[in-house]
Amino acid sequence: MLIETLGNQAPDIWGEIVPAYLGGVGGVLAGGVAAWALVRDISTRRGLAEVAKAANDLESPSRNAAIIAAGDDFEFLNFARTSMFRNASASGITVQGIRDLTPGVRFTAEKPLPTVLKPRQGVSIRVKRSVGAAAVGTLEVTWTDPQGETLKSEFFA
Repeated sequence: MLIETLGNQAPDIWGEIVPAYLGGVGGVLAGGVAAWALVRDISTRRGLAEVAKAANDLESPSRNAAIIAAGDDFEFLNFARTSMFRNASASGITVQGIRDLTPGVRFTAEKPLPTVLKPRQGVSIRVKRSVGAAAVGTLEVTWTDPQGETLKSEFFA
């Protein structure tokens, strides 16, 4: 029956059958490699988040956030998709501005800057990552301490 439809010709094994078989096997292998890469990417992002916390001298976690950096006049808290720069001094400090240092990771302040922060008051900073961006972004905060000195601090979020 097959020979009748092909006009009494045998199928071309090397020209049709083998390439089709190799294409099918290649498609299955490509799917497996893609799944493996996705699993590795997820575990890498989790590991990089731990490295960022360690790089910021992890202090002690609060109820819903981790204090990932602290100084005499400030605390930097890290939530799931937001971070907070908070005044830890007994007098006011001024946040002059923020700047993203990592391509593909964008930080946006909740309040217009510059802003004065009273004691224990903070400014929320939203973190937005584009597709393919680094798992950990670097944020530079320019602020003025109670003595009037302008400082720059870098944080990982």
